[in-house]
Amino acid sequence: MSESAPLRVKTTNQKMKSRKEHELRYKLGEETHRIIKRDVLSQSDNKRSVSGFTRKAISSQAPQLAELVRGGLIAQRLVLLLSNIRGINEEIPESIVGASIKDERISKSLTVSITNEAAREFGKFTDETTISTSAAVRCCIFRELYEHDPEYEILDDWMRDEIVRTWSEIRATITEPLQYFHHVLARRFTHQKDITQYFIQQDSKPFLDFAEAYKSDFYQTACYTDLINNHGDHVLTNVENSIEEHTEFSLYPEKREFLSEYEIG
Repeated sequence: MSESAPLRVKTTNQKMKSRKEHELRYKLGEETHRIIKRDVLSQSDNKRSVSGFTRKAISSQAPQLAELVRGGLIAQRLVLLLSNIRGINEEIPESIVGASIKDERISKSLTVSITNEAAREFGKFTDETTISTSAAVRCCIFRELYEHDPEYEILDDWMRDEIVRTWSEIRATITEPLQYFHHVLARRFTHQKDITQYFIQQDSKPFLDFAEAYKSDFYQTACYTDLINNHGDHVLTNVENSIEEHTEFSLYPEKREFLSEYEIG
């Protein structure tokens, strides 16, 4: 039995209550709880509790997860802006973040106290999405377990495989909006380039809004680099050619410098 929540932009104010910003109630799977308590903590020099492990996981992992979520939100916004052009209609698929070992019962009700600074970072991960607090905490835990075991080699093969599989699924789900964004760009600016150019010429103002957001919020960011790493820069170059052709934005002097630094790095 798994608990999951769709990952999408919030439509209502669901932020953490400030009076409880240092305390989180969450649910954890029974098998995950056993792995932490029986295998990780029992062999650790630092005899922490499950709560202590969770506290460290949130503090260490929430900032990085918040960056992944932010990339997805930027990608979703750009898809919506592109869809404002008459003739282009793209829907945003919902992503489900379960964050649990396959078939485990999520029945452990726990509480963890975290610092105000950690609470702020955790809030960046959850505030703009509908992912539940429990699922967000478990995302932090699984990334911590994923990074923890190669260093200490505590888990047996089955448990290690489950941790790797679960974290890989979590990451794939969180980054799905960014991958979908690239799929949309490939279809619109490579495979259906001629009709897309026609739509842009007929309805230029929405494309100007898209181009402005692309340049200010996405261009040369970590998300941008991630897509180049995974897919190359062909599709993004096609998008940027269209931006330069149909708007007054200039990208190429910056891009040449960016790619030069990227290749050196």
